Amino acid sequence: VKLHASFRDEEWHYFTLELCPGGELWSLSRAVGCPESLGRHCLCQVFEAVQYLRDARIVHRDLKAENVLIGPRGNCKLIDFGSARDLANPQVKGAGTRNFKTVMEEYVGTSNFMAPEVVKNLSSDFRSDTWSLGCLVFQVLAGLPPFHGGSIVRVYKKISKGVLEFPSKWLKDDAVDLIQSMVVKDPDARLGAKDLREVEEHPFFRGLGFKDAHRRPAPVCTLREMCLRQIGLRWHKFGEPALTWARSQPSLIPQVLASLERVAEVSDLLVLDPAGSRKTCSHV
Repeated sequence: VKLHASFRDEEWHYFTLELCPGGELWSLSRAVGCPESLGRHCLCQVFEAVQYLRDARIVHRDLKAENVLIGPRGNCKLIDFGSARDLANPQVKGAGTRNFKTVMEEYVGTSNFMAPEVVKNLSSDFRSDTWSLGCLVFQVLAGLPPFHGGSIVRVYKKISKGVLEFPSKWLKDDAVDLIQSMVVKDPDARLGAKDLREVEEHPFFRGLGFKDAHRRPAPVCTLREMCLRQIGLRWHKFGEPALTWARSQPSLIPQVLASLERVAEVSDLLVLDPAGSRKTCSHV
C-alpha cells in the first residue's frame, strides 16, 4: 500500500495511504469462501508478493487474509509488516512477544496461522511463512480460519499435531492437496519452503503464473456466486429462509443446495469461534 503523505500535530502522527475500497480479503471470503476462479486470482497475487519479499530476504511472519487488502482494480495488497524480519540486516530485531521479563523473538504472528516451531519459540523463517501461506489458502477457499476450535490452547494443540481438518466436500481435491503439501509439521518438507515457484507448478494453479499476477484483471463472478456471497454475509437474516426454500425446490441444481448447506455449517462454526484468529504478537 502506497504512502502518499505523512504529517503530525502535538499528539498524533497521520498517514495518507492508498485507498483500497475492496476491504480485506477475509471480508470477501468470510463464511462463504472465495469462488475458485476469484480465489486463484487473489492467491496468485499473494504468492507473487511473498516471493518478492523472499527475494528481498524479508520474512513477513503474520500472513493471513486479514492482512491482504483489495485495491480498486481487484488487485491484492499485502500489509502489516510490524512483525516482519529483515534477514539481510540481522542487527535489526523484529517484533517479539513479551513474557514477564523475557522477549520471545520467534513467537510472533496470529495464533491460528503460526507454525509449530513458531508456537514453541524455536524459529520463524521462510519455512514458517510457507506454513502460514498454506493456512491462508485454506482460509480464503473455505471461509473459515484454520485450526479453529475455541481457546488458544486448543488451537495450539491442533497445530502441534500438524494435521489440518478438512470438513467433507468443502474443497476440491487439488486445493486440499496444495494445502496439505504446505501445512506440514516438518518445516523442510513443506511445498515452497525453499522456493515458492514449486507452488506455482502445483495443479491448483494450472494455467496461471505468479509473475505479473497483480496486473491481471479480476475474474467476473457468476450471478449464483454473487447471490451466495450476499446470503452468506447476512446469514442471520437470510440463511434459514434461503435454505428452506432451496430444499423445497426439486428442480434446483444440486450445487446451490450444497453451497447453502456448507455456508450454514461454516456460519455455525464461526458462531462457536467468533474471534476466528487472534493476534498473538506484542510489538516490543
